[in-house]
Amino acid sequence: MNAPSATLPTAIKRAPATRRSPFGVTGLLLGIAVLLLAAFRPVPASPSPRRRPVVHRPRHAAPPPRQARAIPPRIPDYAAFAACAEAHSARWETTYEYGSASPYRARNRVTGHVVAVSDLDLLDHILTTYEPPHPVRGYYGQLRGPVRAHAAGAAR
Repeated sequence: MNAPSATLPTAIKRAPATRRSPFGVTGLLLGIAVLLLAAFRPVPASPSPRRRPVVHRPRHAAPPPRQARAIPPRIPDYAAFAACAEAHSARWETTYEYGSASPYRARNRVTGHVVAVSDLDLLDHILTTYEPPHPVRGYYGQLRGPVRAHAAGAAR
């Protein structure tokens, strides 16, 4: 057998070469890239009423910051005050009153007696040596209304 083209009929012979694009594969890729860019481009903003531009004031023109309450000055010798308050915390509630002539104050948790002094060492001494009065002393020798009537009736 000879070459196959010799035996094929003339109608089935190979067709002449078709014309190709001058850009080839590069042109095809370039066209796809342009289509993708057009499909995913940002959408322009919808028309809305124009707002006035915001004018920011400079920092020096702002009002001064406000505190919720005035911050009090520090307690003088705070470490010694805290040690004294902690040492007597079982019986006494110790506070510091700003602007007072006797700023160191202590209130007895049981009786409610209040001690106020101007010196921390004196406060410590008073709280150490304080003895609350005995509860019987307040009632000794006093007779109440119903008791008095009963005692008067028993004496007759």
